[in-house]
Amino acid sequence: IFLLRRTDRVKQWYQRRVRGGIENVQIFKDGSPVSEDDDSRTRTRTYYQEQKTNHTFFISDSTTGVYTCSGTAVNIGDECDITVTGLTTNDENQIEITATPPTIITQPQPVAVVQGDIATLSCVVPKIEGPYTKIIWSMEGSTRIKYPRNEPQNDNTEWKSELKIMNVQFNKAGRYRCTVTYNSYYETEVVDSNYVTVSILAFLNQPLDTLGVVGGQARFVCAFLGNANVNLVLGKYNGVAADTTSSMVMTYSDENGQIKSEGVKTFSNLVEDNEGEYYCALEDDTQRSEDATLDVISFTEQPSDEWILEGQIAVFTAKTERFNLENYQVTWQKKSSLASTWEDVPNLADSRSYRYQEVMSRQMTFLVDIFSFNHETDDPIWRVKLDIPANDEVNLMGGTLVSEEAEVKKAGDMTITLNKDSTLERSTFTLTCTVTTNEEARYRILVNNRRKRDWEAKSTVTFDPDTHTTTLQMEEQAQFWFTGYKMECLALFNSQEVSTSTTFYTVTKNCPTIARSNGQIDTSDYSEDGVVVGKTISLTCNENYIPYVEVGETAVTSATCLYSTGEYDQELSSCSLVRSIDYSEMRSTLFFKGYSYLCEGSIKDSVLSIINADEGRDCGFRILEFPCTQSTDDATRCEFQSATCTVGTRIYDGVPHLGASLTGLYKFYGVTEPESIRLDETSPYNITREEFTKGSAYFAAAGGSASFFRCNAERRRREAVGVWVEGGGSSDPSSSTTPTTPTHSTTATESTGETTHKTTQKHQTQGSTQNKSTMDATKLSSEEQPSQETVNLELESHLETIAESNIESIMDSNMESIVDSNLESIVDSNLEPIAVSDIESIMDSNMESIVNPNMESTVGYNVDIDESRKNDDFWIKELLDKFSKEGTFIILISLLIAILLLLILKVVIVAKQKNKNQSSYSYSPLGKS
Repeated sequence: IFLLRRTDRVKQWYQRRVRGGIENVQIFKDGSPVSEDDDSRTRTRTYYQEQKTNHTFFISDSTTGVYTCSGTAVNIGDECDITVTGLTTNDENQIEITATPPTIITQPQPVAVVQGDIATLSCVVPKIEGPYTKIIWSMEGSTRIKYPRNEPQNDNTEWKSELKIMNVQFNKAGRYRCTVTYNSYYETEVVDSNYVTVSILAFLNQPLDTLGVVGGQARFVCAFLGNANVNLVLGKYNGVAADTTSSMVMTYSDENGQIKSEGVKTFSNLVEDNEGEYYCALEDDTQRSEDATLDVISFTEQPSDEWILEGQIAVFTAKTERFNLENYQVTWQKKSSLASTWEDVPNLADSRSYRYQEVMSRQMTFLVDIFSFNHETDDPIWRVKLDIPANDEVNLMGGTLVSEEAEVKKAGDMTITLNKDSTLERSTFTLTCTVTTNEEARYRILVNNRRKRDWEAKSTVTFDPDTHTTTLQMEEQAQFWFTGYKMECLALFNSQEVSTSTTFYTVTKNCPTIARSNGQIDTSDYSEDGVVVGKTISLTCNENYIPYVEVGETAVTSATCLYSTGEYDQELSSCSLVRSIDYSEMRSTLFFKGYSYLCEGSIKDSVLSIINADEGRDCGFRILEFPCTQSTDDATRCEFQSATCTVGTRIYDGVPHLGASLTGLYKFYGVTEPESIRLDETSPYNITREEFTKGSAYFAAAGGSASFFRCNAERRRREAVGVWVEGGGSSDPSSSTTPTTPTHSTTATESTGETTHKTTQKHQTQGSTQNKSTMDATKLSSEEQPSQETVNLELESHLETIAESNIESIMDSNMESIVDSNLESIVDSNLEPIAVSDIESIMDSNMESIVNPNMESTVGYNVDIDESRKNDDFWIKELLDKFSKEGTFIILISLLIAILLLLILKVVIVAKQKNKNQSSYSYSPLGKS
């Protein structure tokens, strides 16, 4: 049947093989011979011993039936003929032909594609020989015919027709079918396939740009077309952040055989944050719609508080982005601070109280002017309202836009205060001024109507935007004359000027701060009738200290100061240290003017080693033969303890001079208690104490600097110098030198800061009386001491004697002064490590002071330095002068050469003597006192 369906013509033939042959071959249909007509024909052909008959016809209802074939076999040897029936190749004796119409082998299948993609439809039909075959495609509801591409398949028994729909859009989506037409000369057969749906998976309705009003509503609507129900979401772009999505309310319906899924998203209370770009999407985000923009009409500038002075014009302003709409209504509203309902302010052109203004540019500006505002009677709180109707053209649902409220506030309210902790003069006060305004104000400060620019420069001005207050603060010290002054602050803002003032408080005088060393001052308030009018101070001395008081007076330990005067009624006493006095300690001080360096640096140690030398060294304070040091009776005996070297100052002719103070400390073993002994001028204590005020005399008697600073006891005395000294300035060796009482004496003092004896007026009187008497028969009186002129003449005479003496006597004299060096210090290994040239300079250049009977001995031996004799080459200059008077220059040169040779010889001799432990020598002073 399948084959017949594909074959439009049947060819049948039969063969007979006879020895004689077959004749009358004929085809029968349903037992009747077939005949030829317009739809069929029969052809019989005779071949050698066979006959072939073909019957050709178109299959139709009239040609269906059972076909057979028969013929007559003619036997050549037989006289009878035999009827025979033809067989098919399958040995069948008949063929049944049925007329079956053609059908679609493979029906087309529905297709769903994304919008813009290609949809492909196909169908398979039989391939029939004979008729002309035509295959077309058509869309339901459309007359447009589409001719596809057809290709044979399945051994050329079928036709496959394929339709491609390019760029599928909503207008191409629908129901499609294929139609096959078999067209022959005799008959036409049309076969149609089933309808199939081409579905488009896309958003049927895109979201539209939408306009809304803050506080109003806005809506987005999306529709998706597909072959199943889907859920949609509304998404919003958030820049770099992830998109936000919200579900939509869904409805479903049929749309030309497809399912329409429609979603709606409504914003019920719009805010400015709702503005942005939106899109619709499937839940799985496989497809998105086009983007849509939501614009929200809002105030870009809200009305702000208006700060004005009384009677000025208040202006409120509100702004929005520009919107091209019509029929919107602007209304300004007001209310009092106590009211809860708003009152619409009519927009009357002739109103003298209010005026509306509207400016349209890039922004919409809405203004209202309030004339002559009265802070007491007018409503201060205002706002603006915009009524915007719906507009489908811009997808606007409409709404009412209401601004924030603003208030008319009173500017220029000022305050001024003076803050202080005390009313005392020079105490700190703070001037504070405030003014209410919408911006930072500038200040001026006036005192008694005069501007204080220096106060303005150091003041601080701050503005608080929350309270709209500008504050000035300035700190200054109160002065007594500020009392009652007019203090004024003047503020400038918005081309306005306001001021306020106050009167300066009464300034009281301050009590001065009192301090005492070694004591504490306690301060308390002093009140009269319960009012503090001053300060009271009291003195408390530290431990071991007491208030100092003069004889016959009372110590002052408290005082009162009144603020009205600023002064204390009396001066507090000072605190003095209380310490016990060791009356057994006695001191004698020698002062060397101009030689302070002896008690400084490394040379001080050398000097201390000399003046503290042991008794066997025959130098320092131990060679001063005070009577008590020679006594063996404990009642009058004293003993050297130690010596100090300090830099001190003495006044000569009203001019202070620095020098070296050498102080020797002695311990007195006699009786010092009770006080009556110290008050008795004839007691051993006072007699011994008086002797220590004459240290200069005992210094001179001991040999002066030459002995005091020379610690080698084995030196032999210089003949030329020693003879003259022993003779009292002459060459008579029988003369003796004894200490004499100085002409002046006062209480001994120290430059070392150690404890000293407290000397009363009575002591001073006794000392003065004692000094005027002769202390010992062996001592020289002041009248026996040579005058200054005599000493100077003796010095010059002695120098001439040295110059005229022979070379050996020169060798035995003070060679150190001549050659500016101490040869003995070179050969004498027992000398102390002191700068000998410095000590000799003191010794040699201060002889006039040593022999000066007017030398002050109150505090020790005072050396007046003769600057002309400080140079160590003094002896050489004297000798040169002498030689120049007597002889020639040749003698001088010869003498110098001889001296040089003798000096070398002297070094050798002295070294030998030293090695033999022979006696050494020491200097003697060149005068006496």
